[in-house]
Amino acid sequence: AVGGGYWENILSEHMVVDALRSGDNPTGRTMHTAGKMNGLTFDENWFILGESDGKGDIPEFKVVAYRGHTLQGNYDGSFIYAKE
Repeated sequence: AVGGGYWENILSEHMVVDALRSGDNPTGRTMHTAGKMNGLTFDENWFILGESDGKGDIPEFKVVAYRGHTLQGNYDGSFIYAKE
């Protein structure tokens, strides 16, 4: 198929929300997770980099980034959660 399709994954993970106070959270991360996908164990740190509460002219959204590691190496990425 041209320009279509999907990749099915089997994923198991547990995400934990970290402390809000910087003294209790030296990494500055918002959440962290560990899990297993396709036989690889991974660890990830997640960060909320920015957001809008939806008031005014800007719709509600959150900018999220992550950094992770498996035995195959490090990876990172980001995305935007939005209702519209």
